[in-house]
Amino acid sequence: MESATTSSREAEFEYLFKLLLIGDSGVGKSTLLLSFTSDTFEDLSPTIGVDFKIKHVTLGGKKLKLAIWDTAGQERFRTLTSSYYRGAQGIILVYDVTRRETFTNLSDIWAKEIDLYSTNQDCIKMLVGNKVDKESERTVSKKEGMDFAREYGCLFLECSAKARVNVEQCFEELVLKILETPSLLTEGSAGVKKNIFKQKPAESDAASTSGCCHPSFLYAKNNTTKRKHGNIMNTTTRDSDTTTSTTASAAASSEAVLEEAPPQPPPPPAAAAASAKAEPLMFSKDPNALESGGGISFLTGSRNARFSYGFSSFKGKRPSMEDYFEANISDVDGQMVAFFGVFDGHGGSRTAEYLKKNLFKNLSSHPNFIKDTKAAIVEVFKQTDVDYLNEEKGYQRDAGSTASTALLLGDRLFVANVGDSRVVGCRAGSAIPLSIDHKPDRSDERQRIEEAGGFIIWAGTWRVGGVLAVSRAFGDKVLKPFVVAEPEIQEEEIEGVDFIIIASDGLWNVISNKDAVALVQDIADAEEASRKLIQEAFARGSSDNITCVVVQFAISE
Repeated sequence: MESATTSSREAEFEYLFKLLLIGDSGVGKSTLLLSFTSDTFEDLSPTIGVDFKIKHVTLGGKKLKLAIWDTAGQERFRTLTSSYYRGAQGIILVYDVTRRETFTNLSDIWAKEIDLYSTNQDCIKMLVGNKVDKESERTVSKKEGMDFAREYGCLFLECSAKARVNVEQCFEELVLKILETPSLLTEGSAGVKKNIFKQKPAESDAASTSGCCHPSFLYAKNNTTKRKHGNIMNTTTRDSDTTTSTTASAAASSEAVLEEAPPQPPPPPAAAAASAKAEPLMFSKDPNALESGGGISFLTGSRNARFSYGFSSFKGKRPSMEDYFEANISDVDGQMVAFFGVFDGHGGSRTAEYLKKNLFKNLSSHPNFIKDTKAAIVEVFKQTDVDYLNEEKGYQRDAGSTASTALLLGDRLFVANVGDSRVVGCRAGSAIPLSIDHKPDRSDERQRIEEAGGFIIWAGTWRVGGVLAVSRAFGDKVLKPFVVAEPEIQEEEIEGVDFIIIASDGLWNVISNKDAVALVQDIADAEEASRKLIQEAFARGSSDNITCVVVQFAISE
């Protein structure tokens, strides 16, 4: 796969654009981002710190890499998120159309933050009113949004992350405008910092580009002034199916702001390719793409631990993708908790997907989660397996999944493992195994299986009942009670741990613990480290799905 094996970063994209999502907590920034990058919707807890996802798109023949940062809306995280304004080519301000205070805070808080922290005078701003699926609860009219966009020189669109209305357009229109702004195509362009937010879009001698919304969101009542797009191809979503949707123009989903939109100036030469094709916008998935992203946050204990994490996931040579992963930072009973997991499905992706959606949710709601974490983990893993099997009653399918998880709580790191995915730590440059694979030929596992009335035999490798090559897993109802979901747990102090690697066996089948640590110990960016491991595993001949999460620690007194 070209995107996974190329050693040249330049070969993967021509431009890297940094986009930033800002706005109050609970307005739907994270769900908007998830909907755009993964074509899914989830009710997510508030972001702790900052998260980001990587999305590769092709626009007008240009390969683009979008690094989309999702910031925390709560005031207590402002000092952590402020630095992420720097160098952003695009900023999306999100408010909830059903909560007026989130709209009021755009001018009272977020506009001022952009003026204070943004370093790029030409950065493109997009105003997005989310949750239009709750029309009966609306407290902010579309006209108010348009008026704000007019005053502050923003693009404007309303959307619903839940109903997937105008989700792609929010990001695609922003990217199109960035491509038409020459200074934003110049690497390292920062411009002169001067009242960035209030500055109106530049006017040409021929015509104005609008003092309110971008012309792509304005059209005359007879619909004669519509903007046409080149193709945008999504190359990062990972589902094995392929879907395509078409929209004639983002303008067609917006009401007119002016009686007549002003004519557009000719595009600069750098953007000529982007506007050369007058075709409708096409959006489709590439199931072979490498998905990646990450974030930065912190935990509080006797020492403050700032950490960054990155993830990458790649279908590889398998015909379908059965891996899932989770990176979740939440406030549980007033304490910040970080949960990372890799779930490697077999017999289908159903079990792995269920674990991604439910395992941490069940764990964080356990009454003794903070007080007796180890006991809570064991109980929740077992009960989640029971719940899943109950949901599967009546179905003929028999899927299963491993689960390798790392839980950060205060100064402590809890690693819980079921199956042959693995967690490896680095301490002072040395690889430290934090989990042991559950294989049928492990002497203690073989004894447990045989005492339960089961057996293992050789069938290309040692297998439980001649079927399954792991001795512990979620699901696999036919092999219960021999294959269990009881985790083995290892507890570590975070101090002294440089980073951890959580990965599916698609990586560990071809890379040793020692090699994995050596490959990434000098890479400061966690997302870059996770991509490096995925690329190396594929280059070494891994024939499986490959998923990897890297978490790096920085401890201070």
